[in-house]
Amino acid sequence: MLRLHLRGGIWHIRGTVAGQRIRQSTGTRDPDTAEKIRAETEARAHRVALYGPEHETTFADAALLYQQDGKPRRYLAPIIRAIGKRRIDSIAPGELKSLARRLYPEAKASTLNRSVIKPARAVINHAADLGLCAHIRVKTFKEQDTIRHAVDRAWIDAFCVGAEQALKPQLAQRIGTAALLMFTTGMRLGELVKLTPNHLRLPERLIILSADITKTDHPRRVYLTEEVAKGLGALPRLVTHYGRGEARVFGWADTHGPYVPWRKACEAAGIPYRLRHEAGRHSFATEMIVRRRVDIKTTAEMGGWKDARVLLGYTHAEDMAAVAEKVFGTSVTHLPVEPGKKIKIIK
Repeated sequence: MLRLHLRGGIWHIRGTVAGQRIRQSTGTRDPDTAEKIRAETEARAHRVALYGPEHETTFADAALLYQQDGKPRRYLAPIIRAIGKRRIDSIAPGELKSLARRLYPEAKASTLNRSVIKPARAVINHAADLGLCAHIRVKTFKEQDTIRHAVDRAWIDAFCVGAEQALKPQLAQRIGTAALLMFTTGMRLGELVKLTPNHLRLPERLIILSADITKTDHPRRVYLTEEVAKGLGALPRLVTHYGRGEARVFGWADTHGPYVPWRKACEAAGIPYRLRHEAGRHSFATEMIVRRRVDIKTTAEMGGWKDARVLLGYTHAEDMAAVAEKVFGTSVTHLPVEPGKKIKIIK
């Protein structure tokens, strides 16, 4: 049986139910509210003992397990406030789509998918992997195709000049080196911001990415040009979270850090604004395959793509008008024919 105990002005629950010891705070000073929480906690503990935890696990419980396993917590707070007390085995796919529209009524399909459908689905399926419920399949909202662009080295150089004009010297150095690193290696921004001095092998012109910071959960080697290695070596090591975090190569705590200086550099340079992903992985793949004619297998290995077929979505065709003229232009298709010579038509 569970009992209430007053400690520091807050009511706490203590006791044992079906052999399970329970000690927790109600978070309230009101005795009536505390009693309701105690009764609900005790009833739930009995149900868990009778029917198993899979029948009582709430979305909030599943979200906590999800985060404790090192998964991202971004976007989860609004979802937990809305359906945190619901048992995960009672949540239907259609409810998540309705919830997305309710939480973000003016948002585009891509925002609804990113902010609600994908994180909620990930939490429930993580709980399913732990045996707490069945897996769930939720169809995402249909998104419009997004046009991505690749940049070239001239854009990168102009970007660095713009950074020097618009930003303080140290920040300009960091953002310029980051842009060049992503362009020449295809490194993801999420990997870049997590780089620590321990990942660098500058004398060998290498970065060794450990499995815990790569998107694919596999370690990989990143090969640096001499220019990029020198740029990284010149960066001062900064500590995140105002000196309370760990030392990182670029000093940003997360992927939001480069956002403002990146935009300012583009504006000062007078160049088209391109996302970090476009200037990085999209441009790396296009430079390697389309411009330099490097084979897809090598490009995938160097850029950290597990499946080389994914590269089709990262490369961007260029100079298509010139290609059409070269292949089908008048000088090619209208070949001279000797007078009186018959032309054999191949059917």
